[in-house]
Parts: sequence; C-alpha cells; structure tokens
Amino acid sequence: MKLKYAPYLELPGGMALQGATLVVIKPSIEGSNGGHTSRKETDAFLSGAFDGPFKVAVKALMKRRTYLLEMNGF
Repeated sequence: MKLKYAPYLELPGGMALQGATLVVIKPSIEGSNGGHTSRKETDAFLSGAFDGPFKVAVKALMKRRTYLLEMNGF
C-alpha cells in the first residue's frame, strides 16, 4: 500500500481539499519484484481511476512524498 497526504490542497477553479489522502492498494503478483512497483506503474494504475477535480487532486498528490505501508497476509 502506498499513502499520499496533504493537509490542505488547493485545486484550480477555487476549490480546495482539507486532509486530502490517497491510499493506493494494488495486489502484488506472485513472482514479481517483491510487490514494489515503480512510480510509472503506479501512475498508470491511477490514470483512469478518477475524473474531474479528483483526477487533478490525484495528480497533485502523486507529486508529494510517499509513505509505504506493508501488510502481511494472515
């Protein structure tokens, strides 16, 4: 899982988001590179997921620092 966060995010058109958070949960494929994906792969994964102001917010959040969260299966 990857997490992006902005306490306050200004968007074009006078809109803004408070506490903008993006969590990307992408299943890893067995035998891949250990579940770690490149930035290009993550951007491609998200490119068609949102429309309108949310798409703009996702693009802005993708430029911010990434927090990596790992989850073990049980």
